Amino acid sequence: SAGINILAEEADVKLEELDKLLIGGGFGTFAHRSRSALLGIIPRECKGRTRKMGNMALAGAISAAMSEDARIELSKIKDMIRVVDLPSHPSFSDAYMDAMIF
Repeated sequence: SAGINILAEEADVKLEELDKLLIGGGFGTFAHRSRSALLGIIPRECKGRTRKMGNMALAGAISAAMSEDARIELSKIKDMIRVVDLPSHPSFSDAYMDAMIF
């Protein structure tokens, strides 16, 4: 939840404005979407707007290996990416503590 909040802040996007939140990897495969919001694992504002995506890195690699069009599209996406190092972000510790539910 803290990471999502920081990324939204960095992108200057309000969580309420998101159409959907794509969740990948093992978490995206096995997490229970509505319970994740109730537990604060994802922001409550995203409840009902999440989509499980499974192994997105593998899907992208397969697409790139199989299709020139996919490689071109992935190259365009790559050029739009900006890395945000969450552990060293000045707001992360506070956001992380705020997201904890005890």
